[in-house]
Amino acid sequence: MRLSSFNPQRFTDSQLYLKEVDGSKLLIKAYLNKETFARRDMEIARNSRWASCGFKVPEILGMQCEEIADPHVVMRYLQGARLSEYLKDKEVDTPVKLKTLTSIFLKNYSRHDMALATQDELLLHTDPNTDNIILDGEEVWFIDFEHISKPQDLLTGIGKEVATFSRRVIQDMGIEHAEKVIYVLLQAYQFNTAMMDKLEELTLKRPFQFIHRLKNAMKKKANPELVTRYDVAETLRFLRRNQPQ
Repeated sequence: MRLSSFNPQRFTDSQLYLKEVDGSKLLIKAYLNKETFARRDMEIARNSRWASCGFKVPEILGMQCEEIADPHVVMRYLQGARLSEYLKDKEVDTPVKLKTLTSIFLKNYSRHDMALATQDELLLHTDPNTDNIILDGEEVWFIDFEHISKPQDLLTGIGKEVATFSRRVIQDMGIEHAEKVIYVLLQAYQFNTAMMDKLEELTLKRPFQFIHRLKNAMKKKANPELVTRYDVAETLRFLRRNQPQ
């Protein structure tokens, strides 16, 4: 089978190809534009670390594709639906979606707890969006580890990842589901004080709050369906302060 271009319905700074070898479908990811070698090496390093810690990631094969000159990796192709597609699907009931999200949040909390215990930044996902999780039946696969972040302490990195991922989940499901999503997040994270304090702090304790809130209000006025970091942080704060004793 010849190499064929593969274009997912999401932004990517890489070029993806499909190829079948000995009856197995492979995905080849070629890194374009800036920091190509560094991004390839980061993909391999994070993929290896997550796999060694028991999280499901695509298997990267120790081979090269002769047709591609750019830095690249060859991995086994994953079947399944993107989490974003699943959360937007009106045919799937909300309680079922929340059960799936609980499973994902539990995996993420286990990983974040491990990252803090070992001070291992490789266990953070620097592009935590709902396109980077693939659902295959009961299996949850994590993908796309190429993105390089600026140095930061682990707790800040965790707070940013949780906040961004939660915001994108709520955006996919609809803002009317914000409290339900944040509540299952809190339960899965066992109401972890340090992590949840950091998540709130990153938005609600930034300097120049008046300016940030004004910009937020302008965005919401222009697009009432938009989910912002304030929606996540304020919903989290409300639920933490009003949790049953």
